Amino acid sequence: MTSNNSTMKSIFTLLICFLSLQFIFGQSGVIKYTENRQMKIELPDGQEHLADLLPSFNSSVKQLSFTASESSFIDVSEDQKHSMENETSEGTMKIEIKRSASEGNYYKNLDDNMSIEKKDLMGKYFIVEEEIESPKWKMLNEQKQILDYMCMKASMETEDGMTTAWFTPQIPISNGPDKWGGLPGMILELEVHDGEITYTASSIEMKEEVMVNKPKDGKKVSPEEYEKIREKKMKEMEEMYGTKSKNGGVFIIKG
Repeated sequence: MTSNNSTMKSIFTLLICFLSLQFIFGQSGVIKYTENRQMKIELPDGQEHLADLLPSFNSSVKQLSFTASESSFIDVSEDQKHSMENETSEGTMKIEIKRSASEGNYYKNLDDNMSIEKKDLMGKYFIVEEEIESPKWKMLNEQKQILDYMCMKASMETEDGMTTAWFTPQIPISNGPDKWGGLPGMILELEVHDGEITYTASSIEMKEEVMVNKPKDGKKVSPEEYEKIREKKMKEMEEMYGTKSKNGGVFIIKG
């Protein structure tokens, strides 16, 4: 019990020190994150040996534009294309991995505790609105510096695995990349579900004014409706690309 009290006392002392200086720092800005996402590709039967030729993760650049009450999180990556060929008994198997910047936008209104997400599903756009979840973080007595900001560590374990966040009270806004937030400061580094997805801040620019774009131009659906549509589209993709032709095949993976 004494150890736990000491840990919490240290954490709160650091928070008070940081927050006492918050007037120095702005309440608006733009943060760019490097996102690394593990790639899970199911190859057709008989082509499992091609797995070694495929990248194990997909890297992209995301941008969080934020104020004290709003934020938008978008993809600002450049287009990428990787091609490879493999000779089989049935012909030449060509695999193309293409990645274009998504039109998606994850918008948060912290005052209303609501999020609006524009989802890009195979060229069709959907608008999904729902309440922002409240993660049950556990504060840890660890600190490190990310860029020019001192950060503190928090973690959370769910059935999907461990999620670890490094946040800075020097930007005293309860926000972060994608849907994440709920800590007394901006999240600058995040490892989601045992490393399935990682976000690392690569640049931070504090500004007096920031344009936060609210998602539009899409079909409004509930989260449940969107999931049904996504599952249907994925099944269609499996039927289209999940079989081999006599002359080999072309597999295109877009992320």
